[in-house]
Amino acid sequence: MTQNIAHYLSPMIFPLFPEEAGTVYIDYNLNHIFDVRGGGGFNGQVTVTVRQFVEGDCGADDVWTVEVTENRVAQPVIQRRLSGQGYGYVEIHIEADAPAFRKILAPPGYALLRTRSGSAIVLVSDQKYANPRVVDEIRETGTFCMVHTAGYVDPASGFGNSLLLINPYEQTVVTRIHGENGRRVTERLPSRSVRQVPLDPVLTPGQWGTYMVTGNNRMITYDVRHAHGQPTAITSLDHLDVFSGMRTHREHGAVDWARSASRRFLREHGLRYS
Repeated sequence: MTQNIAHYLSPMIFPLFPEEAGTVYIDYNLNHIFDVRGGGGFNGQVTVTVRQFVEGDCGADDVWTVEVTENRVAQPVIQRRLSGQGYGYVEIHIEADAPAFRKILAPPGYALLRTRSGSAIVLVSDQKYANPRVVDEIRETGTFCMVHTAGYVDPASGFGNSLLLINPYEQTVVTRIHGENGRRVTERLPSRSVRQVPLDPVLTPGQWGTYMVTGNNRMITYDVRHAHGQPTAITSLDHLDVFSGMRTHREHGAVDWARSASRRFLREHGLRYS
């Protein structure tokens, strides 16, 4: 049985939008967390905190405690219906009174943005910290970097594209958005702020293009599709891909060469299949 080592999970973050964009519906099952991240049968208490930020301001925390018996919560579902007066985000903190989890990385959560027109758009949560790919990237390159290969704007046809940037941290982040055409824009994100930045300056109208966002600190990023000139008339949201910090090459010394030669010899003589 896998040992529990962590009292808490990395906070999950969901974006929030102005009221005219629609309402965010969050339904998250705590038992799913124990199914995916729980090791041995945990018995104890878990405190859940839902913290909402809008336009940089934090409202009152919603905090409650649930009893857990053998990794099961009697009433496990977190449900919230949120429509803000501006751009913001929600943090969901989960902490136990004893080691309850094998990893601190929370399993992904999903929410729905119900737009004013009645459509439903899936929102995927992100982690406030402890994402291994982001950690590896910054350790190797010293820079936060995300990229998207399908940017598209076309004012003539009414297609708009923006980048949603969330800075849930204590310091200001300076970010640059680069287009493959060589153009770029710079955006400063104060602590605990959200910006929806139009991509018109870095994309060529009517042509699919790649864009990249870099920063002096990590951020939460979403690619947003919407009616051109109407950033809250949203039609889809998508995650960007983290630029991987994983090395693709390694040193190959004499011992490695000997092992490779041995495996090749065994395969050629039918004594090994891989």
